[in-house]
Amino acid sequence: VPPSLVEAAFLSARQGRKGLSDAIALVAETPARMVGLDDRGRLAPWCRADVVPVTVHGDLPIVRQVWCGGNRVV
Repeated sequence: VPPSLVEAAFLSARQGRKGLSDAIALVAETPARMVGLDDRGRLAPWCRADVVPVTVHGDLPIVRQVWCGGNRVV
């Protein structure tokens, strides 16, 4: 469930287990690499422009938009 990955990253950062950028990389880049999608999971010039802007309300991260390949899809 994708929202649970976002929540897990923010929870890990909030508990001091990882910095937020490392926690986001863990739930984005690592799974992409595991399935051979080397052009996803990070922001870099040679990668797809998949972006998920998140805001935090209290302790709950809320996905506001989803951009896939540079196009807004949600």
